[in-house]
Amino acid sequence: MRRMTRGQEWFGARRFLNGLVRFLPGYNPVMRIVVKPLPNRTWLRRLPVAPMDVEVRLSTGSVFMVRPDRCEIAKQLYWAGGLRETAEDAVALALFERMASESDVALDIGCNSGLFSMAAARANPLCRVLAFDLLPEAFEVCFANLVRNNLVSQVAPYLRGIGRRGASFRVPARVGGATMPSSISTEFQFDDGVDVPIVSLDSLSAAIGEAKSVAIKIDVEATEHDLFENGHAFISRYRPTIICEVLKRARVEAYGPMLAGMGYKFALITPDGPAPRDHLEPHPSFKDWLFTPAPLAVN
Repeated sequence: MRRMTRGQEWFGARRFLNGLVRFLPGYNPVMRIVVKPLPNRTWLRRLPVAPMDVEVRLSTGSVFMVRPDRCEIAKQLYWAGGLRETAEDAVALALFERMASESDVALDIGCNSGLFSMAAARANPLCRVLAFDLLPEAFEVCFANLVRNNLVSQVAPYLRGIGRRGASFRVPARVGGATMPSSISTEFQFDDGVDVPIVSLDSLSAAIGEAKSVAIKIDVEATEHDLFENGHAFISRYRPTIICEVLKRARVEAYGPMLAGMGYKFALITPDGPAPRDHLEPHPSFKDWLFTPAPLAVN
């Protein structure tokens, strides 16, 4: 188990600045003008944003995200002009939109504030979206985003983890600091808080029923081995197309061979699109992978 470090809990000057900027008239538009011409803009993720709705541009339209003062994802999108910060992240989001456009059901596992869930819903109004996250505050912000975009009838958010059925994870209702974390997993340990239930991927078959096509996005901070270990029947039944974050510490040996044995093909998501690979292994520069139940069609 891992404990949150001071950096991960966002202590220090940023917390003070986040509280200050909400009282500065015109702070957001003025700072946007100031930073736009500056090179090497990766440091912008540390710059606070006053509360506002952030318009996010998608392949199929746009959505709005609330609370950039608390939501790290909304904040980054604001400073990036409503676009994903890196080219490979933009490719991953566009891929999920395309997957959802061809699916009856989309699962957003590790949804945080719901960007991928909303993108799937926008891409296909007939697609039913199920969104899962372990963090209570992320669940609250996700629901607020669904309300803001009139998507509550299409996207169902759940305060749940996906992994070993019957387990639970204790996490504070609000993790202190300037922004809510975007990388919480069951690897962390907290002494008190809310006991969030863990359910298996296999158990979701009851909610999905006879769907013919399923798309999944997985972002569970290197605990996806638990998800796949308890999801064999689900994957065998639905043969979903999957976008999965694979971090350097991921235990790919626990699920890569299993997926390959089920006929899955792997492609690393790069700035130029999915790049087919013979096997699954963490990459030093890119973290997202595409798992397909058939060879990837190259357009």
